[in-house]
Amino acid sequence: MVWKGRKRLAGHGEENPVRSRAWPGNWLRGQKKVVRPAPCIGLRKIHRRGAAWHAWSACKLVLGLALLALAGGGFFVARLALGPLVIDGFAPQIAKALDDRFGHRYEFGFGGTTIVRNGYAPALSIDNLSIKEPSTGRMILTAPRAEVSVDPLALIVGSVTPRRLEIFDVEVHLALRPDGSLAMPVGSNSGEAVALTPPLASALPPGSPLPPPDAGTKDPAGGALTAKPPRALIVKQMAASIRLVIDTLTNPASPAAAIDRIGITRGKIVIDDETANQTMVFNGVNLGFDKSSGATRFDLSVEGPNGRWLASGVAGGMPGSERGLTLSFSNLSLDEILLATGTRTIGADFDMPLSGELSIRLQADGMLSEAAGQFEFGAGYLRFDDPDDEPLMIDKVTGGFHWNPAARRIAVDHWRLAAGATHFAISGFVTPPRREGDPWSIELTNAEPNVSGPERPGEKSVLIDHSDLAARLYLAEKKLVIDRFSFSGPQCGFAMAGGIDWTNGPHIRLGASISPTPISAVMRLWPSFVVAPVRSYLLSHTSEGTAERGTMRIDFDADDLRTMRAGHVPPDAKVLLDFTIANASLAFLPGVPPLRGIDGAGHVTGRTATFAVANAALDAGNGRVLTLSDGSFHVADTELKPAPAVAQANVTGSVEAIGELLAHDALKPYASLSLDSSTASGKADGSLEIDMMLGPNTGPADTTLKINAAVTNFTAERLIGNEKLDAATLTVNVDPSGLRASGQGTMFGAPAAISIEELTGKPAEASIGLTLDDAIRTRQGFGAIPGVSGPIGAQITAPIGTGEKPKARIELDLSRAAIEMPGVSKPAGRPGKVAFALAVNEAGTLLDQIVVDAGTIQARGNVQLGAGLSLVAAKFPQVKLSAGDDMKMEAIKTGETVKVIVRGTAIDARPFLKSLIFNPPASNGTRPSNGEDRNGAGPIKEIEFDVNAGILSGYNKQIIARAELKFAKRGDQISQFTFAGTFGDQPISCNLTGGGASPQLNLVSEDAGSLLLFLDLYKHMERGRLSVGMRLGSDSLAGVLLIDDFVLRDEPALRRLVVEGAPPPDTPGQVQKIDANAIAFNKLQVRFQRDGSRLDLSEGTMHGEAIGLTVEGALDFVHDRVNMTGTFVPVYAFNNLFAKLPVIGLILGGGSDEGLIGVNYRISGLASAPALNINPLSAITPGIFRQIFGVADFDPMHP
Repeated sequence: MVWKGRKRLAGHGEENPVRSRAWPGNWLRGQKKVVRPAPCIGLRKIHRRGAAWHAWSACKLVLGLALLALAGGGFFVARLALGPLVIDGFAPQIAKALDDRFGHRYEFGFGGTTIVRNGYAPALSIDNLSIKEPSTGRMILTAPRAEVSVDPLALIVGSVTPRRLEIFDVEVHLALRPDGSLAMPVGSNSGEAVALTPPLASALPPGSPLPPPDAGTKDPAGGALTAKPPRALIVKQMAASIRLVIDTLTNPASPAAAIDRIGITRGKIVIDDETANQTMVFNGVNLGFDKSSGATRFDLSVEGPNGRWLASGVAGGMPGSERGLTLSFSNLSLDEILLATGTRTIGADFDMPLSGELSIRLQADGMLSEAAGQFEFGAGYLRFDDPDDEPLMIDKVTGGFHWNPAARRIAVDHWRLAAGATHFAISGFVTPPRREGDPWSIELTNAEPNVSGPERPGEKSVLIDHSDLAARLYLAEKKLVIDRFSFSGPQCGFAMAGGIDWTNGPHIRLGASISPTPISAVMRLWPSFVVAPVRSYLLSHTSEGTAERGTMRIDFDADDLRTMRAGHVPPDAKVLLDFTIANASLAFLPGVPPLRGIDGAGHVTGRTATFAVANAALDAGNGRVLTLSDGSFHVADTELKPAPAVAQANVTGSVEAIGELLAHDALKPYASLSLDSSTASGKADGSLEIDMMLGPNTGPADTTLKINAAVTNFTAERLIGNEKLDAATLTVNVDPSGLRASGQGTMFGAPAAISIEELTGKPAEASIGLTLDDAIRTRQGFGAIPGVSGPIGAQITAPIGTGEKPKARIELDLSRAAIEMPGVSKPAGRPGKVAFALAVNEAGTLLDQIVVDAGTIQARGNVQLGAGLSLVAAKFPQVKLSAGDDMKMEAIKTGETVKVIVRGTAIDARPFLKSLIFNPPASNGTRPSNGEDRNGAGPIKEIEFDVNAGILSGYNKQIIARAELKFAKRGDQISQFTFAGTFGDQPISCNLTGGGASPQLNLVSEDAGSLLLFLDLYKHMERGRLSVGMRLGSDSLAGVLLIDDFVLRDEPALRRLVVEGAPPPDTPGQVQKIDANAIAFNKLQVRFQRDGSRLDLSEGTMHGEAIGLTVEGALDFVHDRVNMTGTFVPVYAFNNLFAKLPVIGLILGGGSDEGLIGVNYRISGLASAPALNINPLSAITPGIFRQIFGVADFDPMHP
C-alpha cells in the first residue's frame, strides 16, 4: 500500500513538474531507493525554480522574524508600561556581568531584580544592592535600590551588558576618629571600622623611608661623597597623588571607566565625630562619573549643614599621552573643608564661603606641565581661635596661584583682603624642596600699600608702606621657621622672627620688637591672646603717650594653645613683653582726676602684668597736687574672669591730708569710723591703692579705692566699754567694705593684740587676743579648772562702746592645754578649740552657741551661769566623746547638787574603761575645786549621773544592750552605783551596798567571757558565770572573783602547759586525752587587791575535769608588768584525788588544790607580751618538795 502511494506521487510529479518538490527525492535517497530519472530538461527547470523558492523562503523567514521581534518588542514595551517585569532568575547573570566589568574587584549582591522602563530603553532595577570586597568579605556599600542600564539587543537574546549603574538612596555612615582619620564601620553593632584615610599625625611621618639613591651612584663608598641627596619625598608624594587622581579618571582599566556612567542619587552621608561627640549629616548627595563623551566628567552636589555646595570636573586624555584635569567648586564651608582633611580646628573660625577653580595638566611621561588655580572667599567674618580675639568682618578675599615649571616654584598671584577701610594685598613665591631634607621656601611681600582701618570711634587708620615675610617649612620635621616678618609705616615699626613646629602637637616660638609708636597704635597691634584683660582696659582708659620701645617673646606648646582656646591664659614663662612709655595718662576712677605725666616701664607675662611708675601727679582738688612715687600697676592673675588689677603709690602725711583726698564725692563712701576724731591721734605713713576689675562688661562699680597706713603712737579713749587703748601701733586699712585696724597695744593692764573693724552697714567691733595662763585665769575669777592645765589662747570680739553689759564672741584655743578627765583625754599639742557667745544680763551670764571641737570630742549646747559664774544649768543636744557616740546631756543645779542626765542611742565606754582600769587617778591628797574659791559662787558638793544607752560598746566589738547606770558621789565618797544591761540575752548587773568610807560593789554576769572581752582584760574565755564582790577604798579595792563553768579556747600559755606538763599517752593512769585548744573548767576563784596601779592575786585556783591550775602574783597594767606563779595539774579529776588524802595528800599532792603530778610555771615580764617559764622536773617531784625547785631564770617584778 505504501509503495503504491509512492508510485502515484512519483507519477504525479512527472505529470505536474511545476508543483514537484525536492523533498520526495531526498526522502528516497535517504531510504537508499532508486528513483527513475526524469528527463534532463525537466531537472534543469526544477533546479532553477528551487533556488528562487529558497530565496523567497529566506525572505519570508526574515520578514516573519522581524515582524515577530517587532511584535515581541511592542508587547515587551506594552508590558513594561503596565509595571516592572520580575526576572529574579537573571540576578546571577547581572552580578557576573558587573563583576566582569569591574575587573573582579568587587562582589555584587542583589535582592529582587526587575526590568523597568528608563525613557525608551529598558533598565534592570535591583533591590537591596550590596557591594563587598571579595577577599575580606567587608561590606563597602549597601543601597535599597539601584538601576543598571543594559544593551537592549543583548538583553533580548538573554545576555546582560551593563552600560550604566545608578545607585539610589544610599546611606553611608563614617566615623571621624580622634587621630583625624575617617573610618567606615564594618557592621552596625560590631564596633569595628576600616580606616579610609590615614591618621592626621601620620600623614607625613618623620621616619618615612627615603627613595632609592640616584641611578648615577654606583660605588657605595664613593657615593657617600659624590651623590646628591634624593629628591624630596613630599614632592614625589604630591606628584604621585596628582597622577593617581588623573589615572583613576582617565585609565580605561580603572573602576571609574568600567561602564559609561556610575552615579549616586539622593545619597546621604552621616559622619560621627568621636571626639567632639557630634554628628554631621550631608543630605541630597548626587555624584556621577560619566565617560559617554570620551572624557571622564564628574559632578558632585551635597546639601551640607551650611547649605548646598557643588563641585565638578573633567579629566581627559589616555595613559601615555598628555592628560588634563579641570576642577571647579563653589560655596564650600569651613566645616566641610576640615571634615575632608580630618582636621577639627585650624586655629581660626570663619563663615566665608569658598569658591575656586583648579587646572592641572600632565605630560605623556606623567610629569606636571601646568597647574593653576583661583579662589575667592565671600563676605563673612574671621576670628582666631581665642576667646578674647575680636572678629574681623571681611568683605572678600581673592587670589590665585600657578606653577612655574622653569623656576620650580608656586607663584602667589596677588592675594587681596578687603574689610571696610582695611585692605591688604600680598604676592610672592612658594618654592618646594628639591631634595629630601630641604624646606619649602616662602617669600611674600606687600603688593600695594596696606591700610589698617580704625576699629573704634576716634581712631585713625594706620598706613603700612612695607611688609615682607621670609619663612621655611620643613614638613618632615613638622617645623615652620619664620626668618623675617616685618612691616613699617609713618607711625609704626614692627619686626618678628621665630618658629612653629608640630613634633608633639603645635609649638610656637616667636620674638618681636617695635620702634617708637603711639600708644593708641600699640594697643591695636597688641595680640589679643596676650593678657587680654589688660589690653582691653588700656584700650579704653589711655589716650596719651608714646611707647618708646618694646619687645615680646612667646613660647606656646600644644597644652598652652589648648588652654587658651578654652578661655584660659598660658603659664607665666610662656609670654614675656617689656616696654617703656612716656607722658602717658590713665583715667583710673570716674569722678576723680586722672593720673597724668606717667613715665615708666612695663613687664607682662602669661598670667601677670606689671607697670612700674617712676613719677606721676594727682590733682586732689582746690589746687592741691599729690606727687606719687614708687607707683605701680599690677595684674596678678589674668586667669580670673574678670581679672583683678591693682594700681598703687606711696603717700606720706598726716591723717588730715588723707582726709582731704577722701573728701572727693567719689571717695566718700569708702571710709568712716565711729570713734570721735577728737579722741584719736597719731601719725600716718601709708599708700594709696586702686583696685579694679579688667574684662568685658565692667564699670565704675568694679573699681575700688584703698588706703593702707601705718599709724604710730595711736590713742583711743573708751574703745570697749570704758577700756582705753593706749600706746598702740596699728596698721590701718580702708577699703569699700569699711575700716580695719590691727596691731599691738595695752588693754586690761596686759599686752594685747588689737583688731578694730567697722564694716559698711555694721557696728564697729574690736577683737582682742590674749593668752590666759593659770595666773590670769585666777585673776579673772575662773579659778583652777580640774583636769585642765596649760595656757589657753583666748580671742574676744565685742562691739565698741556698748557700756557695762557687753556682748562678746569668745574662742578658746586648747592646742597648748592638756585635759585629763574620766572619759576625756587630750594631750597638750593636739588641736582643740571651744567657741561660744557670751552675753551679760540681769540673770547672770549666758554662754550660748557653745561649740567644742577637739578631735573626737565634739559638743554643741549652752550653759547658764549665775552670780560669781556658778553653774545654773547646761544643755547639750549633741555630745560625742568618741567617734561612734550619739548622745545628749543635760545638767541642772539644785541647791548643792548637780544632776547630770545622759541619754544616748550609742555610747562608747572604752575611754571611761581605759581611765578606770588602765589609768586610775592618782591620790594626791587634794580635793577638786568646786568653786568655793570664787567670790559669791555656790559650792557643788554632790553630783548625780543618770545614764541610759541603747548600745554601750566596749572593747573587742562587745556591746551591752539597754544599759542603765545611776551614780552619785558626794565629795570623795560614792553614795550610789547601780548598773544593768545584757550581753545578748545574758544579763549583767552591778550594785553598791553598804556605805561610809568602804562600801561594797557587787557584780554578776551570766557571760563572763563577753564581760572580760568588753573590759579588754582577757580574750580566750567563753561562757561562764561571773560574780565578784569588792570593797572600795579611797584609792584601793579588794575582793573575791568567782567564775563557774567556762571554757578557755586557744590560750597559748595553757597550750604550752598542756603539751609540756601533761603525761605522755602511754603513761599509766592516764584516763583521758586533753584538747589544748579548748579546755573546759568548772570553777575559777581568786582573791585580789588593788592598790594604786598594782593588782595582787592570791589563793587563785582554776580546775576542770582535764586540768587544774593554781596562781598567785601581781599585775600592773599602768607600768605594763606581770609576775605570777602557780602549778599546772594535768588530769585533774584523777590527779587531785591524791591531794584529798589526809597527810599523804599534803606530802604527795602538795595541797588540796594540786595533785600527785604537777608542773610549776611562772608568767613574768611585760603584761602586753608576757613570758611563760616551766620547770619540767617538778612533774616527778612529790608535792611537798615541788616548790623547792621553782622555776629557773626568775625575773622579779618591778611595779
